[in-house]
Amino acid sequence: MSVSAELWKLESAARVPQPDPTPTSAGVFGRDVLADDPFAGLVRQVFVSTESSVAPRKVLFLAADQETRVVELCEKSALTLATLSGQKTAVIGGALVSPSAKRPPQSVTKSNLWRAHSVALSDRVWRLPGWLFRDRPAQENFEPRGSMAEFRAIFQYFIFATRAGSGELPAFAGICDAAVLVVTANKTRKEVALRAKQQLGQYKLPLLGTVLIDRVFDVPEAIYRRL
Repeated sequence: MSVSAELWKLESAARVPQPDPTPTSAGVFGRDVLADDPFAGLVRQVFVSTESSVAPRKVLFLAADQETRVVELCEKSALTLATLSGQKTAVIGGALVSPSAKRPPQSVTKSNLWRAHSVALSDRVWRLPGWLFRDRPAQENFEPRGSMAEFRAIFQYFIFATRAGSGELPAFAGICDAAVLVVTANKTRKEVALRAKQQLGQYKLPLLGTVLIDRVFDVPEAIYRRL
């Protein structure tokens, strides 16, 4: 996945005020940290507050089409976010361990059974299956999941990953503070991207901007960055 800080074309948008924002400082997200990490620019633009807005803690990364590798983007962004902020981050999306293989946990606060269905990407980043956050059973014989309050005691940031038109979108949109649209260079069609944007509008979820991935540079990226 080719990425560059110059490609994160994020526009300013009204953000939903948070009752319990995670305190951060300029030093934590300072530009001297991970200077060579192409995901650092994206993380700072999405998760750092400005004078006119409150930084979101729960962001939905919505893939415009099925081919866009949104989960991979979210995992790499989460690793960068955890390093920059020093906080624990959860990436939510995908089934991971088959729900039929093990019984889903009833409550994350009463048990650590959710770990059996998740993957530790680092000591501060976990990838969790989307069905843990569904507001109703994802399939037959599923119990409804616990509330977000249960997970806030463990994670400070949440990155949700799904695609337009998926069954997870309504539940995720109701949880998140803002969204980022993800498109693939030379693959995602304009009308498909616009349709995905319209879906976000239906849920009244603020759109921070659009991320372009897998761009092929006409010149080596190291030279492109100096232009």
